[in-house]
Amino acid sequence: MSTLLETLHGRLSYRLLSRRRLRASRQGQAPAFRRGVYDQRILDLNAWLRDLAEARGLRYVDFHSAMSDEQGRAIDAYFQDGLHPTATGYRIMAGILLQALS
Repeated sequence: MSTLLETLHGRLSYRLLSRRRLRASRQGQAPAFRRGVYDQRILDLNAWLRDLAEARGLRYVDFHSAMSDEQGRAIDAYFQDGLHPTATGYRIMAGILLQALS
């Protein structure tokens, strides 16, 4: 299973990167992730991904709903900075993924 996922990830990454020209930023570091700034964008992106998966007959695995509050904001216990999961966050994600795969 791991090899299959690695192969699929490699192919998808290649296809995505080959469609775009990568540019180096001369602006310095990207601004730090700020809590709340991207909440609606995350909700919109997840809705789009869910619709895309459904249209293609694929299963959508929703981590966000289990790891956010009623307003769609990341639950602090699950994220280091509102974006990157903590060990607890990864355990939640693993449980959701295992359930989806069984």
